Amino acid sequence: MPIEIDELRIRMTVDGDSATGGPGTGGGRGGLSPTERNELLADCVEQVLRTLRDREER
Repeated sequence: MPIEIDELRIRMTVDGDSATGGPGTGGGRGGLSPTERNELLADCVEQVLRTLRDREER
């Protein structure tokens, strides 16, 4: 019997401490600079707004 997924929700919290150079501060492996983080956030917002617009058009 196949399984159909109608909706998938993903929740994530990113927490970094800039004083210790923790994750999300741009320092160390895999961190994003403030500019990269802002670009990523803008892309995410754009995709969410596009999805909401598409739902309204239906």
